Amino acid sequence: IPTSYIKRLKFRPSRDFEHLRTNDGLGPFEFQLKSGKGNNPVYRIGEKLKLKMRVSENIWMYCFYVQANGQIIQIFPNPPFWRLQKSPMLKRNKWHQMPDPKLFPFVLTATKPIGIELIKCFATSRDVTGELPKTFRGNSLAPMSKNALNKASALFGNLEDVSVAEASLV
Repeated sequence: IPTSYIKRLKFRPSRDFEHLRTNDGLGPFEFQLKSGKGNNPVYRIGEKLKLKMRVSENIWMYCFYVQANGQIIQIFPNPPFWRLQKSPMLKRNKWHQMPDPKLFPFVLTATKPIGIELIKCFATSRDVTGELPKTFRGNSLAPMSKNALNKASALFGNLEDVSVAEASLV
């Protein structure tokens, strides 16, 4: 939300996600993550978030949402997804969208509290779901620990026989 909409507040959100974005764009395959509003989206309260992602190889996707209040929720895969699908694999060279009735069967809406938020995704060259800690498998929409994403790059990067690419959207 642009600060011009919150002039009467005496503070500005100061969340810095740069440490979570250092590996974005690196990796053995192309990975693009965009919103329906471009690469640096600004949303107003009540607006729906629309995400698009594209990869150059068939991959398995794991995405996390850091809310303005600091809570981290895994948004892909997620419990509704697992009821419809068996694997978080995305086909190469195709734009995948969220929401999507089969891929991402619920809507993200901008709500209070206002501030800067992050969507962080990891694309892997094979299905690593069973090798991840239970909290990273997408079986719950409960908030994760506040430092879960600080460890995520190392977690995915240390898996054996897998290539990883990262992308983020603030």
